[in-house]
Amino acid sequence: MAEIEYRPLTASDLYPGSMQDFRRHQVVTECWRHTPEGLRLMPIAFVDDWDEEKRRDRENRLRTLPERGGVAFGALDAGRIVGYIALNRQSPDCPADTLEVLSFHVSEEHRGQGIGKRLFAMAVDEGRRRGMRRLYISSHSSRESQAAYDHMGCVETRDVLPSAVAEEPCDIQREFIL
Repeated sequence: MAEIEYRPLTASDLYPGSMQDFRRHQVVTECWRHTPEGLRLMPIAFVDDWDEEKRRDRENRLRTLPERGGVAFGALDAGRIVGYIALNRQSPDCPADTLEVLSFHVSEEHRGQGIGKRLFAMAVDEGRRRGMRRLYISSHSSRESQAAYDHMGCVETRDVLPSAVAEEPCDIQREFIL
């Protein structure tokens, strides 16, 4: 097995079909929800699985990200994207000292190998390089996703971006202080 290569993704990495084997598949059984009693883990079950159209949409968004001032870091296995994290200041209410994590995924067969941790460290380095105060994450509310962000040192933020909440009302709003 080849060693995973970590680097900024370029347009040549994101050709049509470059993510055809990317498995964004997750069986969700529990999600965190805000309730009057506080944040609670609720029995909410579904399968999150990208189809070909969704993978093509991600390729296009990642390919055009540098044109919008953003960057995506990738984990590549023999030239194939098996994980990525995309960063930019996108929301209209995003403070000048904040860099948003727009998308962060590791293909199913590569999870549990430290790839996400390494990609997140690259995002932290980028935020610091740009002189930012924090990374802002509007994150999937599944138990597994929240546990991963906890493990990387992210906390629920009190300084939420209303536009992020409006776009994904069930997401948990998190931050990582740089």
